[in-house]
Amino acid sequence: MRVFPNLHSCIWTRAAPPGVVVTGDSGLTQDERAAVRNAMPARGTGLPPDVAREARALRERLAVSPSDGGALDYLIETPEGTVFFRDSMGFWTGVLREVRPVVAILAAAGRGNLDGEPVQGAVEHFIAREVEILRPRTVILGDHDNWTGTPDQPDVTDISPVRAELARVARRRGWWRSGTARARGCAERRAAFRRMGSCRSSSTSPRTCAT
Repeated sequence: MRVFPNLHSCIWTRAAPPGVVVTGDSGLTQDERAAVRNAMPARGTGLPPDVAREARALRERLAVSPSDGGALDYLIETPEGTVFFRDSMGFWTGVLREVRPVVAILAAAGRGNLDGEPVQGAVEHFIAREVEILRPRTVILGDHDNWTGTPDQPDVTDISPVRAELARVARRRGWWRSGTARARGCAERRAAFRRMGSCRSSSTSPRTCAT
């Protein structure tokens, strides 16, 4: 396994679910970013008391910044192919260009962090840029569930805008011969992992699927 430096999503500024464009807050100093973060509602508000206590205890044990986060990327190398794992929406372009995985597991939540600045756009625009650089055969989206247990929030975020954007990019690039996106369930994903070797050698063009 190889490990790469990464950037956490911009948790110090405004974010929105897929399909909603967010702009602004670029080019700020660290002090200005801190002011933006301090003006936002405290994290964990609205959680049930027992969940809020657990969240506070967890944060006290984390060796990361409460405003900047901290993340690493992992390239898992197997005899059948490589799997790239990222659990936060951020990347350094220069680092990402060195990676060519067969499967990419990418985060799909938050405000994307592109080379240290908040992305000017929506979640799907950030992920499409990742995919265009990585060019994996298969894309699996993660980190878009309600893992904090926040009340009145859906268990899973609607990622259909991400699927649509990946399909548009794939058609423009000529990556999908059929020109259509295929959503894969758990059983299909397991089969896709087993076929990584043959999938990789069957074509010189990447085939990207959104889940």
